Amino acid sequence: MRWGFALGIRMSKKAGVHIGPQLEAVIGITGDTAGITLSRRLNVIGDRYAEILRSEQVEQLFEDAELNALRDMLRGTLSEPAAVIAGSLAVGWEDVQDDGLPEKWKVNPVQLGAKLASLTFVQEVALIEAIECWWREQGHASTT
Repeated sequence: MRWGFALGIRMSKKAGVHIGPQLEAVIGITGDTAGITLSRRLNVIGDRYAEILRSEQVEQLFEDAELNALRDMLRGTLSEPAAVIAGSLAVGWEDVQDDGLPEKWKVNPVQLGAKLASLTFVQEVALIEAIECWWREQGHASTT
């Protein structure tokens, strides 16, 4: 972020983005006739999405070792389009149990599987977002 010289307020960075069809449908009409600029509409959507993720507090549902096992499981996984997320965490956990992740991270595989199976779609998205953010903070992108 940079500081506005005259007003002393914090200004966000500018970026050019490609808007795919899903995002375009959510954005809707913008401009003078709609009463909202594209930039403001994107920020409104982002703010609402961030609040949804924050309000879920999904990371609090898991022990540290469970989160580490899930981070390990999802490293390098591409979770898009969003429609592929529903149920994918529980299925993915079932698939990696033979790879030794439960033993590596000392987690109860049945208990973690049950937690993952009970997540709502929004919680699954929030968990994937949290894990992908964690990988970016470590300097390793979780997706290609």
